[in-house]
Amino acid sequence: MVEPLEERHEAALARLVALEGDAPLRGAPRPASPEATRAWLADVVRERRARKAFAFVGRSDDGELAGVVYLGGASRRTALLSYWLAPNFRGRGLARAMVQPVVDHAFAQLGLARLDAFVVEENAPSRALLASLGFRLAGRVLGTTAPGATGEDAPVLAYVCPRPTHRSTP
Repeated sequence: MVEPLEERHEAALARLVALEGDAPLRGAPRPASPEATRAWLADVVRERRARKAFAFVGRSDDGELAGVVYLGGASRRTALLSYWLAPNFRGRGLARAMVQPVVDHAFAQLGLARLDAFVVEENAPSRALLASLGFRLAGRVLGTTAPGATGEDAPVLAYVCPRPTHRSTP
């Protein structure tokens, strides 16, 4: 299940971020602390109201908060897709269950024409997920802000999804 990220998710989000030990998403709290999480969450809610960014939480089958999907920099009908799944939920198909409805929502409900995503080259599961959702490799860039990047300039793969593959909404 996917739903918009709201203030009521603060405590569960802080627990998840603490599991990772660092910021799981672009712009997410660094260092991972309850205070930083609260400030980041307030920014995300403010950006949603301004229709500049949209964040969603995904839940596991038992209802536990499992991760976040973020559409940032929404302008000119394009947004940047980021997503993160807590370590204890990986490898169960939850990333697809979280990301697919948000991608569909971006095109069908938000009217976006394109989504971009960046992933470090070593993250084969994320690359496979993006490809299966219709994203195509657009090239390589140097960057330190991609989730999973080491902090030094390193190649990240740039993906572009020019159209939706399914129709559903979160």
